[in-house]
This record gives sequence, C-alpha cells and structure tokens, in this order.
Amino acid sequence: MSIAPLVFTGVSTFSTDFQSIMTRAVQIANLPVTALTNKQADIQQEKMLAANLNSAISNLSTSLGSLAALGKTQGMVALSTDSSKVTANATGVTSATYSIANITSIARAASETSLSGYAGQQYSSTYTALTGPAPQSLTFTLNDALGVPQTKVVNLAAGLDAAGAATAINTALAGSPALTGITAAAGAGAISFSGSSSSSFTVAFGDVTTGGGFAVDKNSTMTSAATQVSATGTLQLTLGGVTTPIVLGVGKNNLAGLADAINNLNLGVTASVLNTGTGATPNYLSLSANQTGLTTLTLQDGATNLVTATNQGADTIFKLNGLDVTKHSTVVADVVPGVSFTFNGTTTVGQTVTVSLASDRSKISSALQDLVAKYNLASGQVNSQIGPAAGLLSGNSMIGQARQSMFSLSNSSGSGSNVQSFADLGIEMSNSGVMSFNSDTFNALSSNQITDAYGFLGTATAGPTAMQARFKQLTDPVTGAIKAQQDQWDATDKRITKQVDDLTARISAMQLTLQSKLQTADSLLASLASQQSILTSSIQSMNFTSYGYQNTAPVKQS
Repeated sequence: MSIAPLVFTGVSTFSTDFQSIMTRAVQIANLPVTALTNKQADIQQEKMLAANLNSAISNLSTSLGSLAALGKTQGMVALSTDSSKVTANATGVTSATYSIANITSIARAASETSLSGYAGQQYSSTYTALTGPAPQSLTFTLNDALGVPQTKVVNLAAGLDAAGAATAINTALAGSPALTGITAAAGAGAISFSGSSSSSFTVAFGDVTTGGGFAVDKNSTMTSAATQVSATGTLQLTLGGVTTPIVLGVGKNNLAGLADAINNLNLGVTASVLNTGTGATPNYLSLSANQTGLTTLTLQDGATNLVTATNQGADTIFKLNGLDVTKHSTVVADVVPGVSFTFNGTTTVGQTVTVSLASDRSKISSALQDLVAKYNLASGQVNSQIGPAAGLLSGNSMIGQARQSMFSLSNSSGSGSNVQSFADLGIEMSNSGVMSFNSDTFNALSSNQITDAYGFLGTATAGPTAMQARFKQLTDPVTGAIKAQQDQWDATDKRITKQVDDLTARISAMQLTLQSKLQTADSLLASLASQQSILTSSIQSMNFTSYGYQNTAPVKQS
C-alpha cells in the first residue's frame, strides 16, 4: 500500500510550493510500491484462477475414477424382493441369486434398567432464621458409601440475618472439599440448603448457648434424598462374560455417581439416569451395550443384581440358501464374498426373500453423462486462459499440461475387440471442443459390447484409470503441478510483502528528512522576508524625513 505524503505547515509565502515538492517526491517514491502491490493483486487473482482450475480438474478426475470402479465391479447391483426385510450391496463381479429365509432375529444391543427406582438427586431443606443475641452452630454431615461421614461444624455470629448467615455458611463449606456440593441460599427470612447430584447430607441445628436466634428449628435434622445405590460402594459390571469392579468414591454412591463411574471406565457400556417424573422414586439407571449382539449385561451389588435381565441383546439369525447363519450385526458382509447384506426385519413363516446380483448397464450411462459435464466444466476453465481474451494464467505450464491431458482423454483408446475408446460408448466431440453423450449410440450396444466396455473401463493401463493418473499429476495436493505453482506464488507474495515494507520504511524516512529540510528553508525564507520588510520600511521613513515625501522611484544600480 502506498504511503500518503505528510502535510507541510510553514510560515513563508512558499509553503504551498513546499507542500507540492513533498507530495511530488512521495508520489515518485511510491511508484515502485504501487508496481509491487499491483503484482501482489495479480498473484492473488492467479491463485484464485488456479484454485478454480484445480477444483474442476479434480472433479473430472473423480468422475474418471467412478468409471474405472464400474469397470472393476462390472456395474453389479443387488436387488431384493423385500427390502423391508433385507437389502444388499454388491462389490463383487459375479452374477448370482441368494435365497434368505427364517430371519427370526435382528441384531440389537443389550439394554437393561435398574430393578427399582431411586429418590430424587437434589432436594432442599429450609429453616427460619430469627435474629437474636446468641451465636448459632450448624453441623453438616456428608454421608458416603464407606461409612466414614465427613462432618463440618459452622459457628455463626449472633444477630445475623438470613443473607448474612448464608454467606457465612458458604464461606465455611468452601474450605472443605468433601462438602463443596452443599450450598446455602437466603430467602425471605429463611435459608435453604441444596445438595449437588452427587451428595447426600444432613444438617443439624443447635444453639451454642441457650436463647439463640434459630429457636424455631433448634436441634432438628434434615436429610437430602440422594439415595445410595450400594451397601458397600463396590459393584461388579459384567459384559459378555467380562466382569469389572466399580468403586464409588466419597459422595458418589448414588445414581449420578454410578453412571459417571461406568462411563469413565469405557467398558463398552453407556450408563444414564432416567427420570420418569412419577412417584417418590422416579429415577432409574439405564445401561446399554455400545455394540449389537447377544451378550451378558449385569450389574451386581454383592450377590444382588441391580438391573433387569429382559434384553440381553440379540444376534441376526437367518438361513442363506438353506444354511443356518448367526451374526452379531445387522450388516453381514463376511458370508458371501463381494456381497453385504443389511437385515431390517424378520420374515413371516414360509417367507423367502430373494437377492439377485446382476450387471446394470445404466450405471455406465450415468457415469458417462457425469464425465461429459465435468469435462466441459474443466475445458471451460482451460480455454478461458487461451487466445486473445486469455486471463492471467495465459502461457502458464499448468494450462498446457491440462490441455494436453484433456486432449489425451478425448482420444484415449484400449485394446478391446468391441469397445476401444470413449467414442465407442457414445462420447462425441464438437469442432469447438465441447463433449457430449449420444445415448442412441450407447443404447445400441449389445451385451457382448457392454461386457467389453467393462474391460475398457477397468483396465489399469488405458481408459479412465490411465487418464485419472494424468490429471492427478496436476491436482495432487502434495506433488501436483498446481500445488507447486501455488507454492511459488506464495513465496513471491511473501518476498514482495517484505520489499513493500522496506520501501515504505525508506519513504517514511525520506519524508521526514525532506520535511526537516523544507521546514528549515521555510523558516529562513520567512526570516529574510521579515528583514526585507523592515529594511523597506526604514528606507521609506528616511525618504519622508529628508524630502517630505515617500520616494517610490526604483533605486538605480551603480
């Protein structure tokens, strides 16, 4: 970016001229900066054009890859007579028919819930705070599964109101890590206590001396309802015959603490707390295996199983061509090579679902139409950089390489007996280089010609595979020609930025020096002008004194 000239402020009559000198000097000095910034703008435009070209050629390369894949799989598709029961995906190249019957079970994950519900995880207890002269004591006790209560006595000063008492209580509890789940809040003349989802606590009230300010609930005890889930704090989770002990920490012997402990072990089971919102014990523990299949899922507290045993998962069970098959997943891809079955539902008695594998020539037609569209888009990008109206990439080696690759694509040929080129499949080129697909030519191909077409499309040395390799030489994100050119532009842009910064610094220094010199000259000229004015006034005064009039005649030079 060009630097703006400084504003010159002087006192002589030549100040405007000095400003013009400074402005002109800066403009001349900025000429190289302007040239460099224009070059940077061109680089940014070139990079954008190259990115567009890269995208268009990458899409063309992908289209060629799809055609090559069709050649290898021979366009095989799988058709099911009842997709609500089973569907299939063919990756092999052999036509076949499979009979599937007796689908008696679909794989599902084991999922159990706790046999009993538990009380709410968070309750509040309140008492009325009455002002009085005596201090007050409160004893907080956090109950844990190990039978080692954590106790904290909080002494409150006399005369505190509800807000003051709540603040004092929270400050005291903050210093006890085991009790940080308990908080006090002030209301209208009362204080409420709340336990976090992982704490079970009691609060006992009592005066330090008689006549205290909390006489209403003196010596009463209130308990939160975070119900314990284990008598010992240690449980055993079994999944698929593997048993893992779970030890609940202090204040964690409740549903929330148990769910967290199970999830943190990453055993392949997801635990969560369900809140039914009904009854005194609305909360239940839910356990779900992360994988489908028949398995064992139990949660023991000693000899007691805490969860149901009604859904221990299930396998997919069916008959394939009369053979019994049992799999843990709904997707079965390891029975028939090249075929993946997806089971969606069970069959009725006597029902048979037929899955047929056959070649689908319409896949070639669709892929060729996609190739035509992608080719013409890429061709448009290349042609816009050629000729009298060419863009900034005119003459760049990328354009020449892309043009040559596209020419090779339109003229590629194989060694098949019936299909040797894209032209044999209905691909045509106009005189202006626009590609099109002749569906009549393609639809007229015989079955033998379609078979030969798969051979042309799938060969590794010609056809789409060879052409895709050529285009990847341009678009490879690491070694491609476009990436190499973009790296060069980035390096040039970085170098120009440094040059612009250096020139800008020099111009700024030049301006300051020039300004200083012009300020000196301006001051000198102003001083001379002042002296001239004084001298002229003195001469005029002398003339008036000597001759009685002001002599305005010019002074003759001797």
